[in-house]
Amino acid sequence: MSCNNGKSCSSKWCGWLQSFAQLAVAGVIVYAGYIVNQHMEAWTASFEQGSRDLHNISRAMTEIETDMRVIKAQMDGMNVNTYQMNVNLRELNQRMGAMNYQVHGIRDRLTPMGMMRGMMPW
Repeated sequence: MSCNNGKSCSSKWCGWLQSFAQLAVAGVIVYAGYIVNQHMEAWTASFEQGSRDLHNISRAMTEIETDMRVIKAQMDGMNVNTYQMNVNLRELNQRMGAMNYQVHGIRDRLTPMGMMRGMMPW
């Protein structure tokens, strides 16, 4: 802003107006800088919180992975135990079948017809 000496304003008022205008512009620039600084601080705090949250999520995922490995190991152990139990049940079933066959044979011999067959020489 420049003053035209001799037209409608005196040099004293013109100087004051120029000073006031420069102060107003400087105030607006300082205020804008302050507002931008406040927003940047808020964004920085938000990014830091996001970083902490992501770190916590990563740690939780690692713990979940460890827990899943433990569960898998336990399930593998259960599978081995179930297989062994199946083998033992199969063996028990075979023994029960043999025992039933023997009991059936004894039952046949203890009937009157079985006793007579046992006494016959042929």
